[in-house]
This record gives sequence, structure tokens and C-alpha cells, in this order.
Amino acid sequence: MLILKAEGCKATRDEKVIFEHVHLDIEEKQRVAIIGRNGVGKTTLIKALIGKETLEKGRIMRRYPVDTWGWVEQMDDPVDVTLYEYVSLIRPELAACQKKIDQLQKKMSIAAKEELDDLMEEYTAYYDRFMTMDGFQFQTEIEKHLSQLQLPSSNWHLPYHQLSGGEKTRAQLARVMLKNPKFLILDEPTNHLDKDAIEWLTNWIKTIDIPVLFVSHDRHFIDQVADVTYELTVEGTKRYKGGYSTYKKQKDHEILTHQKLYAKQEQKKKALLESINRYKQWFQHAQKSDKNDSGAQKTNFSSRATKSASRFKALEKALERLEKDKVDKYKDADRVKFSFHDTTFEASRLLQIRHMTFGYHDTPLFKAFNLDVKRSDRLAVIGPNGSGKTTLLQLILGFKQPDQGTIQLHPKCNVGYFSQELSDLEESETILDHIMNIPHMTQTEARTILGCFLFKRDDVFKRIAHLSMGEKCRVAFVKLYFSGADLLILDEPNNYLDIETRETIEEALQEFPGAIIAVSHDEYFLRIIANRILDLGSTSQRVFEGAFVDYLKAKKERELKLTVEMQNELYYLESKKQDYLADHPDDEEEQKKLLTKIRDINQKIDHIKNQAGDKK
Repeated sequence: MLILKAEGCKATRDEKVIFEHVHLDIEEKQRVAIIGRNGVGKTTLIKALIGKETLEKGRIMRRYPVDTWGWVEQMDDPVDVTLYEYVSLIRPELAACQKKIDQLQKKMSIAAKEELDDLMEEYTAYYDRFMTMDGFQFQTEIEKHLSQLQLPSSNWHLPYHQLSGGEKTRAQLARVMLKNPKFLILDEPTNHLDKDAIEWLTNWIKTIDIPVLFVSHDRHFIDQVADVTYELTVEGTKRYKGGYSTYKKQKDHEILTHQKLYAKQEQKKKALLESINRYKQWFQHAQKSDKNDSGAQKTNFSSRATKSASRFKALEKALERLEKDKVDKYKDADRVKFSFHDTTFEASRLLQIRHMTFGYHDTPLFKAFNLDVKRSDRLAVIGPNGSGKTTLLQLILGFKQPDQGTIQLHPKCNVGYFSQELSDLEESETILDHIMNIPHMTQTEARTILGCFLFKRDDVFKRIAHLSMGEKCRVAFVKLYFSGADLLILDEPNNYLDIETRETIEEALQEFPGAIIAVSHDEYFLRIIANRILDLGSTSQRVFEGAFVDYLKAKKERELKLTVEMQNELYYLESKKQDYLADHPDDEEEQKKLLTKIRDINQKIDHIKNQAGDKK
């Protein structure tokens, strides 16, 4: 059963077509991905579906009212609210009632005796209203969802705008979940989420019993979640069954089929033109001979001329039909062209870290930490948010200093740095002016390389402050291109980039002759780039020598082995419990400790089993 249908949708901005001929069909319980290049109008389309954007043409049919939908969007931060308040504002009347109750409680705690009766009366009225609206049940739901999304109670009263990007995304998800929506729309939901949070989101989407429409550039997430993938271009949408990998195979097959059809068509056209030309020549020759001869020979030439004319006219009609039904030559859309300069750096070891200790507020992130990075290394730094990934990069770059130990970069090693905050971009400058700040840069060279990164003609005069995050990322990669780096340090390089640009960057990084240290949650990126893994979330083996796929396999084997060991311990404790209860029936404290340990082991076993099951 269809719950959403869009037909012939067209959107324009400043008289420029953003997209047209857009068609969407979404059914009950279906999980649908929308992919497309940055700037093609994915967010505009979502806003149109929700009714927040006006279309120039087309119609949208909704089975459920928009106010029953849930929408996690890319948005500006609200001010003057805590994390908990932001989530509770999904029900503004109840949130306002709770806030008033809290205020009255504070007033009563310091009020004079003569004021207490009035305050108590007002408090009772708000409390009764709060109970009528199932306020305590709502609070329980808030706490449950915040805990599920790994937002600890210690953060609930922090200002929302001070949260990390991943925490904000999780807060938005918690808020939407409280609404119990009939249809869920997610705009780049995995941005800023760590691997564990992405796994949780993936599993949650798989288990909910409602349709989901999401925009994403995360190829692994699309593969795991999507039943259907729509590619959005300026010319419209095309529907593909399955996730990104299936889409890619079908797309490549379409391109190959198109190219073969075009080649066959051109070959047939060439043969038709040759035949037409040949018959025309025979016709002209027969006509010329007919004028110079007489009698039977003249009749013969006349007959030949007629046949030739008839044949080349039939062939011309065949050519007309071919031209009418022809397919145009396949043309790749403009895409980023990117390659690194060769490096002449020949030293074997670029980075050495010895016995490094560093932390915040007496909480160590690193303790006696050691690491070597060699010229051929492609080191992926992974781990949950807060494990110190970005901090490690800042320590290597010298932005922070270790509390103890040493960090040594080779003195002749040039470092190129890509920051996920894009903090080194001067927002008041134009793109061209910003790139012209690079030493010895000429305007011709700057415009040539900017064209390779899809900044063409007047685009180079846009101010950086007015660019999208994807466009800012491309400017940052232009600077990286000219860094002459022997070592690339990349902090979430794929955030905000569309899939085509991600794949171009990955191809360039594969050919890069130096070393790479990269923080990323993008599994496709990690599978392609990494040959060493530094897992800051691991309590045992931190550095894994090998590709990411081998790391995942080894990790799964360790977890399964740990599960078996814990299961054996559980059996031991269970048997011990029976003996102990029989021998010490009145020792409640010891019984409680034993039962708590059994429960904890059971929870760990369940967690490891769930993780192992997710990776199958």
C-alpha cells in the first residue's frame, strides 16, 4: 500500500531548474534511500514532501498527515535549552508544564510562609495537569530513549549548542522517537555518529514497523538499510531495487549497455550513409549514361537509375528512423578530478610516539601510548566518540602538547591536514582569493585547479561563508592538493561529500605515494584505504596490522571467543549459586553480590552476541 507518491515534481530557484521529472513511490514498511550529488536538491525535495517548500510543478499524495511524520533534519542549534529540554519540546505543552513545576518548586523552597499557600495552589494545578498528560510516563520514555542512544544522564542538563555533532544527531533521533511517527524522514542521519551509534541506528531502523525515507552519502549504511534506492539528478529520479552496492552494479550495467547501443547505432548509421552515398553515385552515373545513350541501352540505364533512386530513398527513410530513435552518446556528469603530486621524501619512519600520556581534567585519554608510522602506512584511527581520535591528531600536529612522553615527526616531513571543522578556511574571502593565498599561486593555475574541483566560471567568486559544507570540503581538498605533503592527516574527510566525490578522493588517496593517518567512520572508505587499524576503543589489541576487513574478522573471532569464556564463567557461577544458596540460606549480602555478577555477565554476553549477529 502506497503511503507517499510524488509525480512530475519540478523545483526552481532564481529561475534555475534544481530538478524536474521527479517521481517517488513509497510503500508501507519500506526503507527508501535518496542519493545524488551535492547541490542537486535532495533536501529541497524532502522539504517539498513535507510541505515546507513550494514546487513549481507536480503533485504529492500523502496517506498520513504531515503532522504524524517524524523528521530528523540538518538544522541550526536552538539556544537557551538543555539537551533534556530540547528532546522534551517534542511535546511543548508538557515541557512547559514541567518547567513551571520546577520553577514553583524552587520558589517554594525559599518562599516566606505567607506566600506558600498561593504557590502550593498553583503548584497543585500544574501538577494535576502534568499527571493528566501522563507526564511521568513521558519522562520515563525520554530517559529510555536518551539511554538507548548513549546519551548519559550526566549530559542531560548541558546546553544543547555545546554538544558534539554526534550528540546532537542522537538527541534529534530521541526527540523523533518520542513522537511515535507513522512515517520517518532522515536527512544525513549518520553524520557525526560513531560506529557504535551507526550500528544502533541501523538496527533500530530495521526493527521499527514504519516506512523510512532517508538521504545519505554513507554507502555502507545504505547497503545495510535500504530496500529501494532513488538516484536524484537535475533530469529527475531513477529507481533501483536494493542498497548502494546493488545500485552501483545496475548503474554500471546501464552505462555499459548504453555505450554498446550507441556504438552499434553509430556503426549502423555509418553503414547506411555509405550505402546511401553508393546508391546516389550509381543513380547519378545512370542518369548521366542515360542522356548519352539511346535505344535499349538507354532503357537499361533508366531502369538502373530508378532502382538506385528507390533504394537510396528507402535507406534515407531508415536513417531518419534511426536518427529519430537514437540514443545520445553517454556523457559522464562533471566530477571532481583529483590527484596528488609525487613526493621525493625517502625516510622510512615519519612519526614516532613514545610513552605519551594526555588527558582532560585528570581523566587520561592516553597512558604510556606508543605508535610508529612509516612511509607506506595507511593508518585508520577508529573508536567511539570521546575516545580521543581528533585529540590524537591534534597532538601529532602540535596543536596540543602531551602531559608526558614524546611525539616526533621527521623534521623534513611535510604534513597536509584536513580538519572536520574546516577551521582553516577564511570565511570572509572568495574561493579564488583564498586559494591565491597559497605561495607562488597564479590566477590561471588557481582557476584551472578550481575547475577540476567543480568551481567553474563565476563560482570562484563565491564567498566561503556562503558555501555549503560539501563545497567547503572541496575547497579544503584544493589546499591539500597544494600542500606537497609526505604525510596526510585526515579528520573525517568524507563528511558532507557526495558519493561521487568520495569515490574520486578515495581513488586519489590510493595513488598517494606518502603515508596517511585518517579518522573515519565510513566503512567503505576504511575498506579501500586502510592497511593498519588503530582502535582507540579497544582495551586489548589497539593496533591491528592488516586491512579493515581482516580487522573486522579478527574482532568478531575475539568477541565470539570472549562470549564462550564468559558463558563458561556463567555456568560456573550458576552452579556456585545453587551450592552457596543451599549452604548459606541467610547470607543475603553475598547472595546479592553473586546474582549481580551473574546478571552483568549475562548482559555482556547478550551485547557481544548482538554485535556478532549484526556483522553476519
